[in-house]
Amino acid sequence: RGEKNKGHSVKLSIRIRISLIALAATYFGGAVSIGLRFWDLKVSLLFLMWSTPFFAAAWVVAGIPIVIAGDLVLRVPKSLVAVGGAAAGAFVLFLLPFIEWLNFLIWKTPGITRSIALPWAYLTGWPAFCAALGAGGTVLYRWLLARASL
Repeated sequence: RGEKNKGHSVKLSIRIRISLIALAATYFGGAVSIGLRFWDLKVSLLFLMWSTPFFAAAWVVAGIPIVIAGDLVLRVPKSLVAVGGAAAGAFVLFLLPFIEWLNFLIWKTPGITRSIALPWAYLTGWPAFCAALGAGGTVLYRWLLARASL
């Protein structure tokens, strides 16, 4: 009665649906923002096609754990949820270079050294954008979950 989430747990199927809604909103929001940044519809469509595997990986990395966490996400401060989502968004983008680096680390080629060069200019581009998408997606999920638990 007036208290949020007093003993009321949202069913798993509803949490999954909410996470997919938040993922889709973030996916299309990213495409729109990229299109507005470059002022080109073709770039938005390219983003939609190119980023699909990254958003699938993001749902595995961030979506599934937040769904499993249940209503615990409502007891965590919004800022912490946003920071976790931002970290997951950046992690997903760095996943492919990290896997490539591990590949070269495990299967060494004699005489060839490998390293990951990440200049600051690179870190302020796509990783920052993906971190913003991750933060927005997790905060949106938290907001939708709070509305569903009333």
